[in-house]
Amino acid sequence: MSTIAHVFFGTHLGQNHVGLGALLAKKTKSPLPADGETAIFINKAFTGVKMLTATGALLYVRREKEGINPETIKYLPSCVEGPALNYKKALESAVKDQMARLRRR
Repeated sequence: MSTIAHVFFGTHLGQNHVGLGALLAKKTKSPLPADGETAIFINKAFTGVKMLTATGALLYVRREKEGINPETIKYLPSCVEGPALNYKKALESAVKDQMARLRRR
């Protein structure tokens, strides 16, 4: 499983690998994350998220009505299923984590 190394907020998600890679390169001097890392790009409205992997894969989730729950972001790298992100799985993981924290109180 990869880890989130970089998060970019307010990103125009109409960009492809080249545009998002250029944004990442401004920060890291490389258009791709390092091995085992991912870069997350979130639009201003929090309705879409793209994840760029070290292999160059670009995965995308758009939730126009519901929006992206910020608590789900940290689970996205573990929710890659083939060429897609399983957002429902990330949301379930976030809810389970929050429930566990509440039980510990």
